[in-house]
Amino acid sequence: MKLVTFQASRTGAPQPGLLTPRGVVSIAGAVKKIAGPTPSETMCAIIDNFAKLKPALQKLEKSGKALPLAKVKLRAPIPRPGAILACIGLRCLAGRFFSSSLIYNACFTFSF
Repeated sequence: MKLVTFQASRTGAPQPGLLTPRGVVSIAGAVKKIAGPTPSETMCAIIDNFAKLKPALQKLEKSGKALPLAKVKLRAPIPRPGAILACIGLRCLAGRFFSSSLIYNACFTFSF
């Protein structure tokens, strides 16, 4: 299951959807109760409540009305993330120049 944020038209508001082989299926109706004021908050709420939403999303994935991919504009899944986790790939240098604790501490979070 692939979550996406998309616009159905140039002037339409971004909305959550599922990318399927048939196209993009809107899940806005299924997540209306947990939707946030912004697309980012809505997508984060979907991720946080995924276990509870999964049966409804699977049903929409199989039988929901799909818009052809050529007719929609895909947006960033989380348009303005609150934090980005960045890990520097130092594992290959372990044992040569850096201790394992240094490698662990090389992961950090950018907050916006």
